[in-house]
Amino acid sequence: MSSLILHVGLGKTGSSSIQQGLAALNNEGQAADMRINYPRAEFGAGLFGAEMISAFGPFGGVDEQGAVEEALARSASQAEITIISGEMIAHTQNLAKVRLLDRLQDHFNRIEIIAYVRHPGDWNAATAAQLFIDGVPLSDLVRWPYIETQIGLLSAFREFAQLSKKVSLTVQRFEDAISHPYGLTGHFGELAAQKFRLTDFRLEDGLHVNPSLCALQYLAIGRANELFVRTSAEGAIARQKISDLRLGEEQAKRRFAQIYAEAEARSAIMYDYCGLNSWYGIKYSDLELFERFDDQYLVTFQSQVTDLKTVDEIILLLVEEGFFAQQVT
Repeated sequence: MSSLILHVGLGKTGSSSIQQGLAALNNEGQAADMRINYPRAEFGAGLFGAEMISAFGPFGGVDEQGAVEEALARSASQAEITIISGEMIAHTQNLAKVRLLDRLQDHFNRIEIIAYVRHPGDWNAATAAQLFIDGVPLSDLVRWPYIETQIGLLSAFREFAQLSKKVSLTVQRFEDAISHPYGLTGHFGELAAQKFRLTDFRLEDGLHVNPSLCALQYLAIGRANELFVRTSAEGAIARQKISDLRLGEEQAKRRFAQIYAEAEARSAIMYDYCGLNSWYGIKYSDLELFERFDDQYLVTFQSQVTDLKTVDEIILLLVEEGFFAQQVT
């Protein structure tokens, strides 16, 4: 039996960069040389983690589970270390996580769960703002819709690791990881090498690049996508125009929180802040919880944005409201 590195995200912490790096390792043949296997799925983006959690989730069937079990057994017999990555593993139901970990124990004699977390306010804002990217109309998001916590998503892994001698959980700060010379992928590769005493495990491709300096850029892009969903060309133009803005980052974060952070979201952020510190020793010293604007401003702002028809109009409003410092010419 071999060992497993299970990277579970979290979402909005650069998981795609790690997955790109691992795929490149496979494509270049380095993984096989090192007796490492990064299994790929046949559907979607090729993420075996997605296939795996789908099989053991609430709607997984016997055939699905059988195929995953066969792939796990094959990997465990052929490679010393299997690596599986997928943020959806953390973002599914706790029962599915426990079922999955229970089955993984039958195939691997050691399981190292690795997760990245980030500043609770930034993470919550970025995760909520992803809904804009996914095409949810701005008018449907008057209230901040995402009140999950990072420690909540990790709780099942933490409890399982406390009960099983085979399983351990490592939680890292996203902000520290992206400062690695080879970016987030390099940090992950170095961490994996340390955990399993690998000598030549380097991930230099798929460096984490985050073009969005704050959640307000997500807001603007999401609204632009809503307006220009008809063709991909128009969508690309919308994204480029918004990427040409110079963001007033701190001011933008503050105003985003003031507009969208309901009491439930503020409580979730504080709970996350305390839990990351007490459970994992991860401290963030710059936590701020902002008060909301008065209701009349919110109604006026929402009405203005909903009535806009072009990307240029959206940009003009966001600049006027102080979300962006200015437009780059």
